[in-house]
Amino acid sequence: MQVSQIRLPPAYQRIAPRAIVLHQLGLSDSAIGRRLGVSDKTVLKAIKWHGAERRAGPK
Repeated sequence: MQVSQIRLPPAYQRIAPRAIVLHQLGLSDSAIGRRLGVSDKTVLKAIKWHGAERRAGPK
């Protein structure tokens, strides 16, 4: 497999674990985004995605 064939998960999936912790600590989406180097929209998407994953359960 070539390096060009390796695909990373989307940014919102990569930051979700850290975004959740910071969200639980009470930081705003924009503050989390600044810390993680992404937009507040990406943070919101990560938090929503994490919640949907938890509700879906194991595959």
